[in-house]
Amino acid sequence: MSVLSVLRKTFPPVQSVCRTWKLNGTTIQVRKAGGGPRKMEIMPSNFSWHQFKDYLHFYLMVGIIPLTLLVTYCNIFIGPAELREIPEGYVPKKWEYYRHCLVQKKPFHYFTFLHEIYGKFVNIIAELYIFITLVYFLLNILLKEKIGIKIEDQVKTAMKINMDSTANYWYRPPVTKYMMGVRKEFEEEEREYVMTEE
Repeated sequence: MSVLSVLRKTFPPVQSVCRTWKLNGTTIQVRKAGGGPRKMEIMPSNFSWHQFKDYLHFYLMVGIIPLTLLVTYCNIFIGPAELREIPEGYVPKKWEYYRHCLVQKKPFHYFTFLHEIYGKFVNIIAELYIFITLVYFLLNILLKEKIGIKIEDQVKTAMKINMDSTANYWYRPPVTKYMMGVRKEFEEEEREYVMTEE
């Protein structure tokens, strides 16, 4: 408390802010309202306009100042292009004929032209087609061999499980040979019977 009393003596403006009114022993701060016309008018915000101006000036300065410095440097120190003899076997590009160095160094000159892009694209498609057909034929051959082996194994296991006759799709078993002979004899007898009736 003693520190506060010392500070009160050194800072008199603090005392002038508060007026002491003795009402039941409390100190009340008096508010000075001023009481005149309004100083601040209510109007729509200009924030977006100021922000647009700030961005516009910033990006113009970011773009225009370096470009003007670059153009002045090229005009003063490099100068216009000079004609020289073309060496044998060298075909100059079309932008090498321009006089100003900045026009010669435009970045779009280094991009490929549409007909070159089309040629590269067609070449890629042709190579992919050849590769895909080779892969297709190789896979087809491998899968046919594997599928054929798998089908034969499945047929043999099914015949063993169901106790069917042996597979007659690659060789003729002896039982069917006798059956075919019996059928031929039966057909011959039928023919003879039909011929005798007529």
